[in-house]
Amino acid sequence: MLLAALLAGLLNYSLLRSRDTRVRVAVVAVSIEAGSPLSSDGLRFVNIDADQTVLATLLQPTAVSGVEGWVATTTLAPGELVRTSDLREPSAPGERRAMSIPVEPTHAVGGAIRAGDRVDVIAVRGGTASYVLTDAPVLATSGQSDRGALGGLAEFSVTLAVDDRSALRLAAAVHGDALEVVRSTGADPATSSSYDPLAETGGGG
Repeated sequence: MLLAALLAGLLNYSLLRSRDTRVRVAVVAVSIEAGSPLSSDGLRFVNIDADQTVLATLLQPTAVSGVEGWVATTTLAPGELVRTSDLREPSAPGERRAMSIPVEPTHAVGGAIRAGDRVDVIAVRGGTASYVLTDAPVLATSGQSDRGALGGLAEFSVTLAVDDRSALRLAAAVHGDALEVVRSTGADPATSSSYDPLAETGGGG
């Protein structure tokens, strides 16, 4: 009898311990189409028992806030476990697009622009300078040296968050005009749209 009681106690302990190791993970509550942003309202949570290798691939409650607004890479049906590989960070915040423009460092603050900066992009055509884009967030820069400076490079690119119309204006400017990238982090918004030195002096023949 003593042995039976001991075995029963061990079994109960084992069952309780098994329950304690179950982990809460996210499950799709409402169908999420591929390319759609993730919302916590579209999720529910269940407890599962799985090894750490499997759990590491699944979305857990503590990680949901960090991927809110991320985009589904595939259509997720109700009841499916949400894997972290099913989600991808959006190209740019605020449902904008990411676009890179090539520019020489001497025309971009000596190459000192960094992710997190705000910049204005000026196009120069026929002696007239015009703003193509103002106060655009910098998402990334390419060609950084080991010291984190770009000034010694012949060319690098700046990746900006843009809307659809700005992307078209930038594309036209990149392929037809000389560009200047002005770091405007912390500056007041630009007030002038273009500048023509000939018009200002009354020249031009």
